Amino acid sequence: MGSRKGFTKLSILGVFAIILFGGVLIATHEPGNPPFRLSQENAERDVALDNERTTVVARIETTEETRPITHAEPVSAVSEPPSKKEVPQYAPQSGCTSNVNPRFTHSFSDLSTIDALNPIGGIGGGSPGRSYIGVKEGMEAPVYAPLDAILQTIIYVDRGAGYGEYGLLFRVSCEVTILFDHIDRLSDKLKPYAPATPAASSKTQDGKELNLQIKAGELLGYSNGTELARTFDFLVINYAKKNAYINPKRWEWDQALYGTCPYDYFTPDLKAQYYAKLGKPSDTGFIKADSCGNPSHDVAGTASGGWFKGDSTDSRGEYLAIAHEYNDARISYRKDGMAFPSVQDVQQGNPYLNITDFSPQQFPEDITPGESVCYEGNGMWGYIRLDSEMQLSLAKGSGACPSAFPDSQADTWIR
Repeated sequence: MGSRKGFTKLSILGVFAIILFGGVLIATHEPGNPPFRLSQENAERDVALDNERTTVVARIETTEETRPITHAEPVSAVSEPPSKKEVPQYAPQSGCTSNVNPRFTHSFSDLSTIDALNPIGGIGGGSPGRSYIGVKEGMEAPVYAPLDAILQTIIYVDRGAGYGEYGLLFRVSCEVTILFDHIDRLSDKLKPYAPATPAASSKTQDGKELNLQIKAGELLGYSNGTELARTFDFLVINYAKKNAYINPKRWEWDQALYGTCPYDYFTPDLKAQYYAKLGKPSDTGFIKADSCGNPSHDVAGTASGGWFKGDSTDSRGEYLAIAHEYNDARISYRKDGMAFPSVQDVQQGNPYLNITDFSPQQFPEDITPGESVCYEGNGMWGYIRLDSEMQLSLAKGSGACPSAFPDSQADTWIR
């Protein structure tokens, strides 16, 4: 199957936004405990999501007294610093309760401030396990605890923007953890527990665990999202539910292995509300997602999913992701887990290879052995030929697709 169509132009507005604001996006995250890799993924995520949304949110001020009430009234936050008398409220440092299917009973935010909930499993940059929560322009979203949980640690980091952002890591059960990231300000109750000065990395605060009991519906803080993408993050890791891959030894990242849809844990009423918001905004209106997604895009006998060089994995060596997202076909290349060669490339929006074809001739999961298809977008093209169920050839370049598969430019990838 040959190539078609002309060159797809970059969004001029997106380019200017990336150049202007790229410098504030660089994340210096390091692994936490339990491990969740954060290095560069926030900056890469912003560049990827900003292809679809370029308006920068105006930072606004609200007070806890004027916060909107969502599905359940939040537990009142205390305004005074914690005293020694409050120490018994802390959970034990060791020990946990097993629960592989916890039920989230309360809203995690006010949906009137949210324009979209992005499905998990995006391949264009950032984390495959996170749902990115789009905050409406000019608004600030409250963040609430969806159930009783233990706040293990508060991350406070300046990712290059000149101000700090918070990450909140919770233990729900022995198997399940929650992370809310890119929180701009904390509730009065949580402020005294947070580091006073933002760190240069998001490594958990000096190895200390708070182990603070948080009640369902309790106000945690507020977010107006990141500078470019206007999103904050909702990640649920469930170590009892491992995602399926064709070649499991290729997958090492916890978020790829155990990342699950956060909205599947909510009560039926809340789940229905969140599923109605799954999608992305666009110039032509809201584009509805057909599912909550999955970190795995592997479809046996097709081009869809992960491909590798030699003994590479998703976190080391060379990794190629090919997927059907919304009505688009996407190709993304990563090296040692990163989609961009350097910090400068993140700032300038120059990934290794990141193609979104908005009018694909064929979706990756429909390509069978012996077939080939060329995808183009973002000023790049990638020509795929599925040689066998376990081997794929890829040629790539700048501009528009060539008329035939260029064997001399192709390299080999395996499952």
